[in-house]
Amino acid sequence: MNVAVCWCVVQQGEYQMAFEHLGNSMTFEPTNVKAILAAGCMLQLHGDYDVALIKYRIVALETPESGPLWNNIGMCFYGKKKYVAVSTLLSPPRRSCFCISVLVDLFVCLQDY
Repeated sequence: MNVAVCWCVVQQGEYQMAFEHLGNSMTFEPTNVKAILAAGCMLQLHGDYDVALIKYRIVALETPESGPLWNNIGMCFYGKKKYVAVSTLLSPPRRSCFCISVLVDLFVCLQDY
């Protein structure tokens, strides 16, 4: 099952089934960036930020310039109330890989801080 189909299953509220399919996908292809990002997002939705961050380490090795990856990492740190870590993600060297929507998300989060 591909990642897009898993997101359709998530929208129907079948989180467990979607997570199992993503797990199967990662079993056969452990560096499947889309599957890992999707699984990390699901973990974030359930407040399991530490496990999501572990998943994102794998993606960071494969695609270190991924804007969605760094957005999700920032949101994990925000969820853990690690505001200094979120602000560090906005440092000039890291900003080059962000698209504008990712920067807006992170700046909005920092306004709460």
